[in-house]
Amino acid sequence: MAADNTEPKTTPYTWYSVSLLMAIYTVSLIDRKVPFILVESIKRDLHLSDTQIGLISGAIFTLTYSIAGIPIARLADRSVRKNVIVGSLLIWSVLTSFGGFAQNFWQLAIARMGVAIGESGATPAAHSIIADIVPKSRRAFAIGLYMTGAPIGILIGLSVGGIINDLASWRVAMIVLGIPGIVLSVLVLTTLREPPRRAEATGKAQPNVLTGLGQLFAQPVFRQLFLGGLLFSASTGAMLAFTPAFIIRTYHLSASQTGLTYGLLAGISGAVGALAGGALNDRLQTWDIRAGLWLVAACLAISTPLLAIAFSVHTYPLFLLCLFIPQATGMIYAGPSFSALQSVFSSRLHAYATAVFLFALNGIGLSLGPLIAGMLSDFLTGLGHQDTLKTALFLLAFGKIWAAVHYLLAANALRRTDLDRAQAEYAVNQS
Repeated sequence: MAADNTEPKTTPYTWYSVSLLMAIYTVSLIDRKVPFILVESIKRDLHLSDTQIGLISGAIFTLTYSIAGIPIARLADRSVRKNVIVGSLLIWSVLTSFGGFAQNFWQLAIARMGVAIGESGATPAAHSIIADIVPKSRRAFAIGLYMTGAPIGILIGLSVGGIINDLASWRVAMIVLGIPGIVLSVLVLTTLREPPRRAEATGKAQPNVLTGLGQLFAQPVFRQLFLGGLLFSASTGAMLAFTPAFIIRTYHLSASQTGLTYGLLAGISGAVGALAGGALNDRLQTWDIRAGLWLVAACLAISTPLLAIAFSVHTYPLFLLCLFIPQATGMIYAGPSFSALQSVFSSRLHAYATAVFLFALNGIGLSLGPLIAGMLSDFLTGLGHQDTLKTALFLLAFGKIWAAVHYLLAANALRRTDLDRAQAEYAVNQS
């Protein structure tokens, strides 16, 4: 594929490609999150503890996802990214359906590990394609559009999964929801074009794993985003994994009622947050390159007390009302974070940087969050406490304050990087 050193222009096909990639991300989130609404049914059928549920929805899935994502991202940086996406899509879709046949903890865990391996290949390759087809001035919005697949996928996974669970069983829900990805893979294979890579990505040897990691962590922006994303996702992961179970236990709703109401809230608020984060970042960075990351820090700080209040109220409508803003602000991070990463690294490291950042989000944050919540809930249950899951989620909400500090530090580092680049370009022009 020939290299291209011109700034790409947006065309209808550009936005079709981004929308198609968003649809892929939507399907991945459906298959990733559907077990969350099925927690009580799976727990009862397979006789699992909250700790085991936390392992399946947290550490087992996300560690596998993140570890597999790094070598697959390196493959995406070397090869045809469209083919990587198609292969990944087929693998995770088939194994989502296979999970419906599990008879015990380990069979379900192995199926979810397979789903994780498949899903790990999609986002790094998709982000790399977006970076090559969308101009920098619109890149954060394009990433925000792509990331709306997360709340839409959560909405569909929770609502449809809950309905199928109540009408049939959790097994049927997993089998059925694995099918759309297989159909979508045909559309991707036949209509998505592999774009030329940016000229800066060609003609240079790709660094090995250790050298590449060294290049990433030598960049202070990346270090701070890595830590901020880790802490943010630990808190968010606990909420996503256990909020449906908390609603069912606390407000005595069915799985379908929970999926429809909470899923609708998560879908609408998350989509608003993802699109707003990208659009605001593109607008704000014309004023100051740090503004997008400042926005993320402010949103994290605002969402924390509202989450704490949500898990303290006694009526379900008030719970949903308090949860709306934290759910929306929780998705605002996407556009500014990934846009910042693509700004400080060359195109040949885009997929790799995305994969390692996702390792912080998923491999560490989303692994620890649900596991800590589940273990804390079981520990408090053993001590005879009431509302143990509520207490665990309440405490983990405060991790977002710490994350906000690292986003502020990343913003400061991004400004220094921008100034250093400007000085370097000036020196080259003067020579």
